[in-house]
Amino acid sequence: MALPFRRHLHPCPWNPAALAGPHPALTLREWQVGVLLSRLSPVVRAALCAWLLAPTDLNRWPPPEHFHHQRLPIRPEEQRGQPRSTACHLLYQELKVIRQTLDMPPQVLSVMTHNGLLAVHAIRLQQLERWLWPPYAARQIQRLIA
Repeated sequence: MALPFRRHLHPCPWNPAALAGPHPALTLREWQVGVLLSRLSPVVRAALCAWLLAPTDLNRWPPPEHFHHQRLPIRPEEQRGQPRSTACHLLYQELKVIRQTLDMPPQVLSVMTHNGLLAVHAIRLQQLERWLWPPYAARQIQRLIA
């Protein structure tokens, strides 16, 4: 018996190495990255899109030792009075966890849990973008992923 809320995944007709996404013209990864970046400014989207779509270099971006199935938005008291360096550190940590979520095999998490994580990653990225200011956030992202 299949898990509830689990969709049947199948290869893309045009790319058998990738899974088909909910939209017929996109792979699952393309759809997930689009959802993740949809609420960000164009400059931050541009800084992240190609990097998130590319295969993960595990030597450069090893997954964190522990995977947390639950993630929460950044609380206002975590931001209040903190220097920019704190936001930059949180941005780096978030990028690592986003890669881990995107690279997670589809059998490991339910679709609802996986999509919930993507939604919270999107919220946290938006919070960090606002905290840092979009052009500065894009520069930091480019520096971190270079």
